[in-house]
Amino acid sequence: MSSDCRTLRKCLFFIPTFQPATVKENAIIEKTAKFIAEHGVQMEIVMKTKQANNQTFDFMYFENILHPFYKHLVKMIKCKKYIPKSPQKEVKEQHNESKQVLGFLFHNVQKLKTSSVSASWILETSTTF
Repeated sequence: MSSDCRTLRKCLFFIPTFQPATVKENAIIEKTAKFIAEHGVQMEIVMKTKQANNQTFDFMYFENILHPFYKHLVKMIKCKKYIPKSPQKEVKEQHNESKQVLGFLFHNVQKLKTSSVSASWILETSTTF
């Protein structure tokens, strides 16, 4: 077990005070944390150098209020306590949910076609709710 994982046990329930304000900001921090957890601290130095003028990556600097959140994510990912969803996986899940909804709607429309209840009565009752 790595030393990061041992120190993580002590602060497993640590929740950083400041968290990203937007979903987009959270996604950027999460993706960066995953990349650094997989490729090591050397890549963090390279990224800091390359993104020095990019305010989007200010969370990588100690002075930034989101830095503890970012570091916490890196540790959690390294120790496999947190597994970020890949964007493709999220899109696939959303696609599956839409397919389920469409399947449900299609199934109910088929029932309507075969049932003796008139569609106009259903439309009238559904608009009253």
